[in-house]
Amino acid sequence: MTTANSENGSLSKYTTDRIAANKPTPVAGMPELIQMQDVRSEPVRWLWPGRVALGKLSLLIGDPGVSKSTLTMDLAARVSTGGGWPDAPNGNAGGVVILNAEDGLADTVRPRLDLHSADVDRIVAMTGVHRGDGKVAGFSLEDVRPLARAIDECDGCQLVVIDPVSAFLGRTDSHVNAEVRGLLAELARLAEIKGVAVLALTHLSKGGNSSRALYRAMGSLAFVAAARAAWAVVTDPHDEGRRLFLHVKNNLAPNDGGLAYRIHEGRVEWESGAVRDAVDDVLGAAGGGDSSQRAERDEAVVFLIEELRSDPLPARELEARAKDAGISHSTLRRAKSELGIIVRKAGFDGGWVWSLPERAHPLNQETVSAFGNNGRLRDPEQTRWETSPRSEASEGEGAQDKHAEGGDHLGDGLEFVAGGGA
Repeated sequence: MTTANSENGSLSKYTTDRIAANKPTPVAGMPELIQMQDVRSEPVRWLWPGRVALGKLSLLIGDPGVSKSTLTMDLAARVSTGGGWPDAPNGNAGGVVILNAEDGLADTVRPRLDLHSADVDRIVAMTGVHRGDGKVAGFSLEDVRPLARAIDECDGCQLVVIDPVSAFLGRTDSHVNAEVRGLLAELARLAEIKGVAVLALTHLSKGGNSSRALYRAMGSLAFVAAARAAWAVVTDPHDEGRRLFLHVKNNLAPNDGGLAYRIHEGRVEWESGAVRDAVDDVLGAAGGGDSSQRAERDEAVVFLIEELRSDPLPARELEARAKDAGISHSTLRRAKSELGIIVRKAGFDGGWVWSLPERAHPLNQETVSAFGNNGRLRDPEQTRWETSPRSEASEGEGAQDKHAEGGDHLGDGLEFVAGGGA
């Protein structure tokens, strides 16, 4: 069987004859040096353009149950058929090696591959290492030689999925940087030599002292540091059924945004277009955020009320005004969802237009206004927005009487209703 690269494939980068002619016979303690004039520049080769590189280690981070494993089955199916990527054209069909310590091959892995129309002839699962006495031992990344053989035996291998990486660490302490770095260095070297993309999965830790996704991979920071690209799968805080595939780091390509998908009948269905939300903002929103994040969201809510109280506005214009006001795209989007902003297409060839809902009011408020004494919007966790058609009572004199009945009327069609409950 053939492989994507030979055992000595990485030496193709160098002028080997020149190195051999000028290199003394090595002895113990001698440094290994390569003269940079002997290194031939070459472009990064991509499996998934701009996202997952061949010959490199990439990381996929996410909470348990957010469909990380299902996502990798979609990726494996695309590699096996050459079916292309959600945001890139077709590639060349190749082989896939799967190491999966959590899902059954017969009842989970194979059905997921079938749902994604994989060419299963090109996909192999590595379940252990033969000991030579008729028994099979568990595989550990402390010795990558068995994985190298698996790659060799998988025809045209392009992708290795390790799910989760923590299950294959052997005696390595996942919280000790030096140990993890040493182990992942060997894995990264194997990826380079064989010319395959290695995608390792890990869980998202609790927030701890940092809300930044870069520091939220389970275990040592070395996992993220060793990977050339890291991506997070998170639940959209405004849509429980929507998953966001977001940039955490990428040393090899600019950040062109993330993507979004849903799981429909067990199958990944990607949305078109890039997602511009920052992963740290999304994680902050999902966890409620700290006080500064809530304050930013409140400011964006007030901004939208003020901008849209008279007339609908084009989305692009609103986003530009928000940027000028120091409001980020993701914060504006959270405020949009909180208010129930209505989005419509302006004619067949027109852009998207935002408008306030015909009627919105917070529920479960014990005060007359949704704003505190300092004029800031109260904690969104205590304030929910809903929309409903404007009733006849909200027009004319009826609307003028609302304030007397206990509600604050803020512009046409938007109303804060005091008191109690749904």
